[in-house]
Amino acid sequence: MEETQESDYKKCRRYALYLLNRRAYTAHKLKEKLKEKEYSRDSREKVAQECIDQGCLNDRLWAESFVRVQIAKKYGRTVIAQKLRMKGIEGDLIQEVLEKYLHEDSSQCIQELLETRYRNRDLEDPREKQKVIASLLRRGFDYSSIRKHIHSEI
Repeated sequence: MEETQESDYKKCRRYALYLLNRRAYTAHKLKEKLKEKEYSRDSREKVAQECIDQGCLNDRLWAESFVRVQIAKKYGRTVIAQKLRMKGIEGDLIQEVLEKYLHEDSSQCIQELLETRYRNRDLEDPREKQKVIASLLRRGFDYSSIRKHIHSEI
């Protein structure tokens, strides 16, 4: 029986290193991928902890990279936080990373979107204005910041 557990652990470890060699994962996602291959819970946990200890798996670095990409795509705090939760990142880490990278107001990003993506929209028209507001809300920006910028555009 113990030989089977050892074999399971080795296969699990080999597969985890193969996955991590191809791209970065969160600890949560790596455990999911290992679970899909039906490795034992003990093997999955042990391998994930080893990867964390060896520095192959770092949720903080992964989250920071993810947040930078989302900011470049012009997403707001709410959407980024929701995406991080869906990826299995813990709430405390989400707040730390968001504070680090979203320390400035989202005003600049909203302004850039209004000047580029929504530049051809007639913000005098209530229906068009509502569509722009709804779109910015879906991107994760807060309503008060959106209203402030839209009123300054009119």
